[in-house]
Amino acid sequence: MMRAARRASLLVAFYLLTSVATAYAECAWVMWLEVYDPAHDSQWSVKTAHETKAECDIAVVKAGQALLGGNFELDSAGRGFRPKQGAQYLLFRPTCLPSDTDPRGPKGGGR
Repeated sequence: MMRAARRASLLVAFYLLTSVATAYAECAWVMWLEVYDPAHDSQWSVKTAHETKAECDIAVVKAGQALLGGNFELDSAGRGFRPKQGAQYLLFRPTCLPSDTDPRGPKGGGR
């Protein structure tokens, strides 16, 4: 029981750390997954799209629960999830952003 409560509190902390501070009331929201590998920088991919930020935030929590239920654990700084075994330097982080925001940066810059 104690472990479940700790896991729930860590998930809430993770949710608070990953939520976007500014709310955009009239735009769609996208849940991105960042996979950070210090040898190759960040790789971003779109996972789901939502009409509201609240729906997207729920998807982030569910993604976190799925990762915790699998072979991942919250990293020590609460920034994302790391594999329990294997490449401990990888960091997986689901994040909600407004649909007009691309965390990969501007297009056309030689990427």
